[in-house]
Amino acid sequence: MKMVTLNLDGKHPHYVVPEDIWRMNFDSDARADVEIPNPPNSFSQCLSFEPVPLDWRQLLRLKERFGVLTYKGNDVAVLEYLSHPKCSVYEFGWSEHGQRQLDFSDARKLHSLSVEVLSKAFRLTLPLREGLRSLRIVRPPGGCRLTVHAPDLGRGLILTIVEGILPKISGLKQIEGLEFIRASEVDLDAVVRAYPHLEYIRVFGKSVTLAGIASLARLRSLKKMWFNSCYAMNAAEFPELNELPLLEDVNFDGLRVEDAAILKNKYKGVKQLRIAGKRSAEWIANNLDNPFRNWDEDFGRAAGNKAMQAWTTASTELKKLADGNATRAREILKAYVDVFNQMERRSGLETDQRELIYEAFTELASRLPSGIVSDDDYYDWAEYS
Repeated sequence: MKMVTLNLDGKHPHYVVPEDIWRMNFDSDARADVEIPNPPNSFSQCLSFEPVPLDWRQLLRLKERFGVLTYKGNDVAVLEYLSHPKCSVYEFGWSEHGQRQLDFSDARKLHSLSVEVLSKAFRLTLPLREGLRSLRIVRPPGGCRLTVHAPDLGRGLILTIVEGILPKISGLKQIEGLEFIRASEVDLDAVVRAYPHLEYIRVFGKSVTLAGIASLARLRSLKKMWFNSCYAMNAAEFPELNELPLLEDVNFDGLRVEDAAILKNKYKGVKQLRIAGKRSAEWIANNLDNPFRNWDEDFGRAAGNKAMQAWTTASTELKKLADGNATRAREILKAYVDVFNQMERRSGLETDQRELIYEAFTELASRLPSGIVSDDDYYDWAEYS
């Protein structure tokens, strides 16, 4: 494998990256020490740089296979790189940029763009051609107003709102689809008023409250609607199938048992119908905050029950823990990890399972005083890491 030397900030002149790399993550969060693993067949690089201007042009030395770039930092020179005719990046995400306006008009190859919104008045210019298919607005502050310049008012675009309510956005009247990720509440009446030509809507969160449901009947072009973990809604308000003449794909995953019965009857004639994750009021009350609450649907009841119980036990025991009892704290977290070691020995764990296990571990560890349990402990204990 041919290697390419990159010296983006002048600090790491000997850093080499495989020429056929496809994804890179840059983090300019004032970290001077950089430790970068370079396994022979690595397909992802996580880099950390000082918060200084980077020589983005060096990335042009990589093959066109390099297409996914995420950047945490405020070096606006990355815009010039994205606009270069030889830039091959088609998916770009940017957080902590510190700007009130961003112009991607010359970023010709972008198909997917994710931007953190940091101010209540924000201006965004999208690529001037129509190739962009996905726009993510991340953590928009309450009451913010976005002005977006897009070809044909965003026709054909999928707009995603991550961790926030729908902001006021001008310039995207013709979008094709709208998604809410990690949402807590969604007003569907506001959605319909803002985007009357939607063909696709998806709502996903831990426990979402839906309002304005009846307004969906005005979306005469709606073809697909997916709702995940919407435990607070009036299912009877959803339009009848004859009110949505183009509807062909309906998916509800995570809802009350009584709502599932209503919706199954309401949409029984639709081409693709999936209703899963039916939960009783008792289950919702007891398990809503459990990060493994959906494992029974994805990986089977036995695995789901064991994972949920591992979390519940660790969480409960940590609450009982006396201050300063570091030994017992480590025992609790190790016992949590051992549950998944047993699952690994028995049947193996998938990548997305391992990721969630680690995320849940870090959440549990964050409840303890700093230094008691670390990532190093996790990797020492986890046989599947």
